Amino acid sequence: MMKNEDGPMDMKDFMRLSDDEVTGIVKDNGAPTSVCVVDDATRRTGQVFFGLDVSDPKFISKLNRRLSRPYQRIFSSCFNQGVSTLFVPAMTYGCYRRGDVYHHKIMAFAKDVFTGDYWLGYFHDESIRLRFYGDFDFLKDLGYEDLFSVMKEIEDTTKHGKKTLFLGFATSTHREEMRSLVSYAKKHGLDDFEKIWNNRFNTLVQDYYGEIVKSVEVFIRPCELRLSETMPPFLGEYAELYFTPAPVTEVNHNFYRRIIYDFLYSRRRTFGSRSYQENLGAEDLEKAREVYTRYEDKVVGVGQRVGGWWIFDLD
Repeated sequence: MMKNEDGPMDMKDFMRLSDDEVTGIVKDNGAPTSVCVVDDATRRTGQVFFGLDVSDPKFISKLNRRLSRPYQRIFSSCFNQGVSTLFVPAMTYGCYRRGDVYHHKIMAFAKDVFTGDYWLGYFHDESIRLRFYGDFDFLKDLGYEDLFSVMKEIEDTTKHGKKTLFLGFATSTHREEMRSLVSYAKKHGLDDFEKIWNNRFNTLVQDYYGEIVKSVEVFIRPCELRLSETMPPFLGEYAELYFTPAPVTEVNHNFYRRIIYDFLYSRRRTFGSRSYQENLGAEDLEKAREVYTRYEDKVVGVGQRVGGWWIFDLD
C-alpha cells in the first residue's frame, strides 16, 4: 500500500494519480478487484436529467436508449481503476413483479445489449467478457428462453476478455442461495454441511456462477440505503458498503476513486479476527472523542422526502 513518510497517502494526492497508477496500487494491495454496482434509480435519471415523462408508454424504451453511454462510463471507471470482476444485478427477482410490460421492455433492452454493435464494440474495445447469473428456470417460465442462446453466444464472443462483467437476471440474494443449496444437495447430497461450507467457493458457488469467483469487496448502491436482493448470492459476507446520493448514471469518475481511497486507507478489514486490545495514543483518543461528541445526535442514513422519493440528507 502506497504511503508517504507520515502515513497513508493524502487524498488530494491520491485523486491526482492516473488510472494506471491507481490500478497498480490496487493490484499491490490485492483489493478491491471484485465489485458490485447496482444500476438503480435510473427512472429518476430519466425524469430529472433527461426530462422524460414517466406516463409516456415509451418512457422505458426512451430511457434505456439514453442509458447506454452512462452505463459504459461507470463500468469503465471501475475496470480502469483495478476492478477485474464487476457484478451488476440488472433485474432482481422482485423487478419482474412490476408487470409484464415493464420487464418485457427491460429484457428487450438486454437483448439489444447482447446483440447490438454498439455494446459489442464496447466489450471488444475494453476487453470485457460477459457472464450471467440468476434463476434461469424462472426466466424460462416467463417466456425468455429465447434469450439463453443469445446469452451463450455473447459469452462465447467475449470469452477472451481480460475483465469480467457478470449481469444478474431474476436474481435475489437469499432466494438464490436457498434455491442453489437445495439443488446442490439433491445432486450431491448434504451429509456434511461444514464440509460444504468450508469448501463452498470450489463447489456450491462455482456451480452457481459457472466458474470460481471472488467475494464482493465493494458494494455500491445509489439513492437507497438497503440491499433489496441486490447483493450477488454467496458473495457478500464481508463486502464494504457504499451508497451514492445521486443515481449511479450521474456520478462522475471521482466517485469510485474516493471509494478506493477509503477502502485502502480508512476502512478496517479484519474479517472478525482482530481483537481491540491495541492502545490508541492520547491524540487519537481525543480525536475519536471529538468526532463521537460532535455527531452524537446524527444518524447515517437519514433522508428527506422529495415528492414520492426518499433522498439523502447529508447536512
